[in-house]
Amino acid sequence: MLFAQLAIHTARLLNYDEKKPPFGYTGWNGAAIAYWRDMLQYRPITPGLEYPELPIAITHGSSEIADDGFDSLHDESEFTPMTDESFVPLAPRV
Repeated sequence: MLFAQLAIHTARLLNYDEKKPPFGYTGWNGAAIAYWRDMLQYRPITPGLEYPELPIAITHGSSEIADDGFDSLHDESEFTPMTDESFVPLAPRV
């Protein structure tokens, strides 16, 4: 996880921008959960707050070679993508 992804996730948590928890959930801080449930009706503190979006090339990598001064950890000429024909499932555990 990138630091920027962690910062965005933390911003969502601080804004109570999360999925509604299962019935009976008390969480780590019961008073905060009760406030979110009773006062905010499970809505974020700031509805509609736009979080920054990170470029996919940064979060998931890119097939293009970037001239950023860093070397790749693997030789891309030796990389062969897996196909259905080359997939061999592992034996099930006993």
